[in-house]
Amino acid sequence: MKNFFKSLLFSALFFSLTNLYSQSEHKLSASFDCEQLISSSDCANALIINAYGKINFNCTPEGYGDELEIKNNSSKSVFFEKEHNTVWLKFKALKDGFLTFKLVPNNITYDYDYALFKTESVNLCERIINKSFQPIRSNNSRNNKDEMSVTGLSMMAGSDFVPSGIGNNLSKAIKVVKGELFMLVIDNVYKGNEGFSLRFEYLEVKTIEGEIRDEQTGEPIKANVTWENKKTGEILASTTSNSIDGKFKLEAPVYVNNPNAEFTLSTYINNYFFKEVFIKTKDIESIYTEPIRIVLPKLEKGKKMRLHNINFHGNLATFYPTAKPTLKRLKKLMKLNPNLQILIEGHTNGFGTYSEEHINRIKQLSEQRAEAVKSYLMENDISEKRMRTIGYNSSRMLFPKPRTLKEEHLNRRVEILVTGY
Repeated sequence: MKNFFKSLLFSALFFSLTNLYSQSEHKLSASFDCEQLISSSDCANALIINAYGKINFNCTPEGYGDELEIKNNSSKSVFFEKEHNTVWLKFKALKDGFLTFKLVPNNITYDYDYALFKTESVNLCERIINKSFQPIRSNNSRNNKDEMSVTGLSMMAGSDFVPSGIGNNLSKAIKVVKGELFMLVIDNVYKGNEGFSLRFEYLEVKTIEGEIRDEQTGEPIKANVTWENKKTGEILASTTSNSIDGKFKLEAPVYVNNPNAEFTLSTYINNYFFKEVFIKTKDIESIYTEPIRIVLPKLEKGKKMRLHNINFHGNLATFYPTAKPTLKRLKKLMKLNPNLQILIEGHTNGFGTYSEEHINRIKQLSEQRAEAVKSYLMENDISEKRMRTIGYNSSRMLFPKPRTLKEEHLNRRVEILVTGY
């Protein structure tokens, strides 16, 4: 009888989601305190969330509430073996597309598992207890501190379910229709109340085609192609070009209703420089309607690569956060080509007539920018002997008289010259 009334209460609350969201989709809290979370440790009292963007959960409940809904499961089950410290969340899809989310612990020692249910069931909680209702996604893998113990759903993941033990920390994204209802149960295997965050995204797929050729010979190249979030470097899709004609076709996920979101189409093969093409969603169906032609220069002494995405804050040798994906690519290039030696060239933005003192200062700044790249590579086990640095102040600006902030931004850059290979 107790379970019957809990299920009845849950059903009333769950179906009220439709009216609640239609009245105010964006007024639900993006941050929840401990008191709200502690009261949501049971399925029947699941917390309603607005499944879009980032949501902060300021603590992690201890225990499983009044009801142990999930228990006595095998380590290979789609469920976790039993609840430890859980919070139950309910939401509806706010857009059509592929739904992804990332659960990021505030403490990377925490090991979070989850199970996601798609449901319109009036007896959901009771059916979960009776093991007659299965999740559509779950992930019970051991936390990976190298990945900041993150878990969730990803466009690149290949499995719907990941059992206990060492495994992929992400499960496969799901296709959703706006208005569909979901329940998410999150379990912190070990105690700890520092909380976590969730970030929900909705994506759709666009097709991008292109071909890759050797810069000098024009011959087709078989190379790796990735599609990444430009800001974070998260890989959303990948493919390989054909060795016969160098052509590729990529199903590229983009964020729904965000035409200005930027992505990086990155191309890589050993013994060549990598190439980055930066693309906004809105340009895919206007500018990039024809196949993209990418030419890759070989790694040869005297060849130079301009790193458009390693840029700096004005008057500082501090990288923009968006430089990290390109820095990682440069690190990979150096590691996979151990005979490669480089000169790192730093550049500044500026124009007009300056005093000798000012010229010396910006010369120093350009040198510091080159040294910042060198320091990053050394911190990632690249030998200092393979690198030299030089600063050119503002003597080699791409835009000698910059008219926009973007042109100033591109002047503050780094270039790589091959000095030995």
